[in-house]
Amino acid sequence: MPYLQSVWPWLLGVTLAYMGLSIWLGAKQSTSGDNALRPRSEHRQQTIEKQNRQRMLAKVHAFWIKGVLEKSLC
Repeated sequence: MPYLQSVWPWLLGVTLAYMGLSIWLGAKQSTSGDNALRPRSEHRQQTIEKQNRQRMLAKVHAFWIKGVLEKSLC
């Protein structure tokens, strides 16, 4: 079992490296997700995508729920 003595420090090093990388990536994502740091064009693009999604959901609801499914219940 002499190899176990060399595995523990290696395992500790890998664990600490993983934790450090996780913290760094989390901090990087939280700052990049901030609206104040985003360019206006990217913010506008997200607003347009959100509006398009809402329009598509309304169309799907109108066609499938109101047009097809509700009529099938009658």
